[in-house]
Amino acid sequence: MKQKFGVLYICFFILIAVLSACQTGKIDEQQVLNHYYDVITTAQKLFENHVYNGSVYYNENIQTIEDVYALLGGKVTEDGMEQLVDRFFIEEEGKLVYRDKYQTYIEEESLYTATPENPSRYYESVRQTILNPGLQIVTTQDVSITRDGEYVVLEGTDLPIYFYEETTLSKEQYKRFGYPPSDKLSISFIFIKQGDNYLLEEYKVEG
Repeated sequence: MKQKFGVLYICFFILIAVLSACQTGKIDEQQVLNHYYDVITTAQKLFENHVYNGSVYYNENIQTIEDVYALLGGKVTEDGMEQLVDRFFIEEEGKLVYRDKYQTYIEEESLYTATPENPSRYYESVRQTILNPGLQIVTTQDVSITRDGEYVVLEGTDLPIYFYEETTLSKEQYKRFGYPPSDKLSISFIFIKQGDNYLLEEYKVEG
């Protein structure tokens, strides 16, 4: 009888361990998506408030690495931070300035004088970056969220992104900024869980 109870106890503890492992491995997809939205929304602030110092353009509010950490700390890992900084900025004399691609865009284009007939190249400039406004349209139905070791991967291939229809009044505003009516994007956002947060480790946007 004692041997039988011993076997039952062992089976019970094995069952508890298996259930705990399953619970630990479960992904809260909505929570991951919330962190995704939080990161891409906050990252918009990396490319705004353009100031010209006589030779180059820079972001008035993001002038140092410390400013980037203050903005995105708790949302992005060290590696993710490096990727974001390297994508948009170079450091000159201790100050972050926009890379040549964005210098040229700001120099040549004016969002204030752009018209639907002569649009700015805003969308073209940010299309394959975290600043792509189409990323904010993505829903849980569009992407898969899976675990890959210690990472959680949110990804989707050839996602249809619809900005406007030719019959809507809002098309004039979209055209002004160089948006097409629709686009297709393939995205990959890799997060690592730290406490209750999912920190962005790496991302890729292709179209």
